[in-house]
Amino acid sequence: TMLSIVVCLLRTLILRLGVAFQLLNKTLLTN
Repeated sequence: TMLSIVVCLLRTLILRLGVAFQLLNKTLLTN
């Protein structure tokens, strides 16, 4: 259904945001 597709997209977006946030934290810590 449409709802399941939206949920999958939201999950992938949250995962990508989490990875980007971790990368930002690493760069900030190294600097």
